[in-house]
Amino acid sequence: MKKLLVMMMVAVMAMAAMACAKKSADEPGEVVGTEAPTKGEGEAQAETQDAPQAESETPEIIGMPNPMVETDAKGIMDKLGVEFRVPEGATDVQYFVIGDELAEMKFNLDGVKFTARIKPAAEFTDISGMYYTWKNEEPVKIGHCDGKMTRIEAEGADGTIDICLWFDRVPGLMYSLTAEAEDLDGFDITAVAGQVYEPAQGDA
Repeated sequence: MKKLLVMMMVAVMAMAAMACAKKSADEPGEVVGTEAPTKGEGEAQAETQDAPQAESETPEIIGMPNPMVETDAKGIMDKLGVEFRVPEGATDVQYFVIGDELAEMKFNLDGVKFTARIKPAAEFTDISGMYYTWKNEEPVKIGHCDGKMTRIEAEGADGTIDICLWFDRVPGLMYSLTAEAEDLDGFDITAVAGQVYEPAQGDA
């Protein structure tokens, strides 16, 4: 009988031990010395790519094309069918096509800066690009063409500017010549205009 009692006590103790072990296994234990997992490089890059662009990003700016294209005498003839004469002694000669409709030649002569222009036109108009209030105008004749000239010494003008405009009615071409210098006293712009002018229908 005593032996049976001992065996029963051992069985009870064994069952109690098993119950405690099961309870310990079911409860979460404290993790010691383990760091939280970090994101891999691939994951970080993916998140960066998916993130929306910042609003402060500078937008792309598309500029307007420059309407003034440098060319040569042949380029002007091919494009617009017009030509300039280059005065004897002229230096730093440059040619431009502006807006696909206006031919321009720049040059220096005897210390004066010149800009000559030609543009197809139906009537007399100012194509010089010099927007000032003229103080005086004089009628002139360039070749067989009627025209006018003026001189300006106004605020905003660099030194003195002479302008000569003339219209070749037969081919429908408008011409202009501007001369800029510190002092143009005694200067005759029509003499240079006659050297620049190349009649489209030949000398008449």
